[in-house]
Amino acid sequence: MSRVQGRRAAVPESTPIQYLWELTRGARGGLLAAIVLSLGTSIITIFQPRILQNVVNEASAGAVRVDSLTTLAVLVVGASLVTSLGSYFGGISAERISRTLRERISGRLLSMTIREADKTNSADLLARSTSDSMVVRGMIMGGLLPTLGSVVMLVGIAYFMILMDAFLFGVTVGVVCLGFTLVMLVGKTVKRSSRELQEATGAFSVAMERMLASLRTIKAFNAQRMEYANVGKESTTLWRAGITLVRLQSFIQPALNLCLQGAFVAVILTGSLRLSQGTLTIGGLMAYLMYLFLLVNPIASLGGSYTQIQIGLGALGRLRELDGLDSEDYAAGHPVTLAPYRFAEPPLLEFRDVWFAYEPGTPTLRDVSLTIRRGEHVCVVGRSGSGKSTLIELIERFYEPDHGRILLDGQDIRFLDLGSYRARFALVGQGGDVLTGTLRDNLTLGDARHSEERLWEVLDMVGLRELVGRGEFTLDTDLGQHGITLSGGQRQRIAWARALLSDADILLLDEPTANLDPVTERAVRRLVQGLGGKTVITVTHQLDSVTEADSVIVIEDGRLVAQGSHEQLISSSPTYRALATPGPRLVA
Repeated sequence: MSRVQGRRAAVPESTPIQYLWELTRGARGGLLAAIVLSLGTSIITIFQPRILQNVVNEASAGAVRVDSLTTLAVLVVGASLVTSLGSYFGGISAERISRTLRERISGRLLSMTIREADKTNSADLLARSTSDSMVVRGMIMGGLLPTLGSVVMLVGIAYFMILMDAFLFGVTVGVVCLGFTLVMLVGKTVKRSSRELQEATGAFSVAMERMLASLRTIKAFNAQRMEYANVGKESTTLWRAGITLVRLQSFIQPALNLCLQGAFVAVILTGSLRLSQGTLTIGGLMAYLMYLFLLVNPIASLGGSYTQIQIGLGALGRLRELDGLDSEDYAAGHPVTLAPYRFAEPPLLEFRDVWFAYEPGTPTLRDVSLTIRRGEHVCVVGRSGSGKSTLIELIERFYEPDHGRILLDGQDIRFLDLGSYRARFALVGQGGDVLTGTLRDNLTLGDARHSEERLWEVLDMVGLRELVGRGEFTLDTDLGQHGITLSGGQRQRIAWARALLSDADILLLDEPTANLDPVTERAVRRLVQGLGGKTVITVTHQLDSVTEADSVIVIEDGRLVAQGSHEQLISSSPTYRALATPGPRLVA
């Protein structure tokens, strides 16, 4: 396995809580404030019934003290204010953690290898980065933050209830424990069901993405019914997973409520009996009932928190799997910042005995050795599926050779800094990839160093000035999703313009004129011929491009069968002669 790409990041051995703790960097101050304020709310709430007991006993004696009423009012208002502040700090902390998580996910996805990207489904990754991250946010807000305050409130209330009447407390605990036992038994099932729900959400997203991406094909072949059935199947699976989770969640809260209501009935009956016996005052009973009423909140909160935490842990488990994706390592080996050579002493690019397979056991390239000199225009030709475009993939380091080496300026590319290495190349692919966004976004890719004049100059070079000047179309016009508003030729020309704006000294062109009309195609060929000093490597079926090239590489069934000029190969290579003879295009 390469030292640079294909590096399998081990799935972290840390627990989900440790993983979450890593995400809290930058938000821990806010979380601490939220926890402290939650504790403050709990402590204030705990003392309210004690003050109420004093007020009731004073009222029974016919003399209510002003300071007792004031204290009770301050506690009630204070609890509301502290609760509000705690909710604010908890909310902003949860949002910051969510942002950190989203950035971590996007960074992981951007660094994954092309091989890994080809194996995964973008819709499922989208579901993880949106739905799962929101579930984690809910776990923080509704699960983790309330837990400590609820525990403190529960302990404090229990302490005062024991002081007031240990017998009544024993009755209360017996009923409440039954409810908690039921919650704990259901909790693990909730976690499993939550993960199944998130996975079903991802599968539904995959089905929807497939439908939207292929909508033209679906309509053209009247396949709406089939696609509707496919989406419906995933929707039904998602519905069933949601129903299962709803059933579990709907069981937990009523079970707790039933136990609490049972506790109220038991306390009222027992308390009334003890009141008649004179072992309990009316103030004490009211205070105890208020404590029992307050007990509902921490018990319900803990039950909900436990459920929310189990759901969040399921989402965290799916998100942690992203850390196991194969990733490009920009810091592997001994990074070397490349600088262009003034004199081409070694070959610019060299393949030495390169083997490569997308799938084990079925090599796409077999023992390929070739050299490309600086400043050359090289064309790679061959039948479809022969491995031509794979050469471009390997040069760009989207994939690494299984065996053999690729050298740039005499240096093994595996040991070169990946960012500096790729800065040497500009790629124009077959489809003319266009990003969702404006024309300016696509030309500059966020690089603000290009002036308006330079952008217009390049647009003129690739024949797009007329497009930009049409109606209200400007550099800042949104091109739609992946440039859907443009023709194939316009998307191809945008890719050309992007390449010309780069500082790359090597152009990699994979069928660069496939979507261009004959007039624009000839203009682009003249443009390539005028790129003095740049090395151009073109995968093509166009005979005109081949005859103008300095060197032609012929690939057949993954092997390099010939390399030389057009004239040399016409006379010496039967394979090339068979490709080049029919009509104005090479046979695909």
